[in-house]
Amino acid sequence: MDEIKAGLSDTEREALGALWDHGPGTVRQLLKLFETRGRRWAYSTVATLLRRLESKGYATSESLHGSLVYRATVSREALLDRRLKEAAAELCD
Repeated sequence: MDEIKAGLSDTEREALGALWDHGPGTVRQLLKLFETRGRRWAYSTVATLLRRLESKGYATSESLHGSLVYRATVSREALLDRRLKEAAAELCD
């Protein structure tokens, strides 16, 4: 998890949560999932969110039958552990 470069925006956290909850997926699959949750995002918005997660080290992608399939590279538990340690270090100096 040392390769994680930056924090997460609320929308990036939502996209990462979708990867945790539903496993690996393509932009189109995640777009449909967000629509069921009442999110009306454009395809390009979801693609951008996933690319940002990948560039920050929270996700990775691989090409499968001509589509990029994204998956989380860090578990919810590992991220929570990291965030709690960072908060404790900041508060306790």
